[in-house]
Amino acid sequence: MRYFDVHPDKVVWRGDGETLVVEAWGPHSLRVRAVRSGPVLDTDFALLPPRASGPAITVDETTATISNGRITAILRASAGYSEQVEYHTVGCAVEFRDARGRTLLRERDRGGSLNLAGREFRPRLGGDYSLTAHFEGDPDEKLVGMGQYQQAIAN
Repeated sequence: MRYFDVHPDKVVWRGDGETLVVEAWGPHSLRVRAVRSGPVLDTDFALLPPRASGPAITVDETTATISNGRITAILRASAGYSEQVEYHTVGCAVEFRDARGRTLLRERDRGGSLNLAGREFRPRLGGDYSLTAHFEGDPDEKLVGMGQYQQAIAN
């Protein structure tokens, strides 16, 4: 089974009605776009122009890696029968690493008792979707000032 389409500057994954595109975009950066039920449109909504300098892309059976400067994205595709929902499921999780190979962000793995995905699409009236991405946090990282309720506990 082929999971990824590789282009000179991007990697594309398709499955379960979703299209995920990770492409080199500007120096040391990647642009990530995902849509449900349709193609990813090449619009100019990005903050930077697409000045990539030949990203390094490798693909094996279930993993694709795209590196652009000092950032790397690792896409891990999965497929199989889910006992929890009792049907065949497919997915692709994205992890971002720095030049030293340290994980910067990792999408939450699907699973657990709630079977939550790393990317959550919610339909909006008119046929569009809103997308929320869920990432696993570093247990040693402290986040403050993110609009949480005011309380004595900062993290």
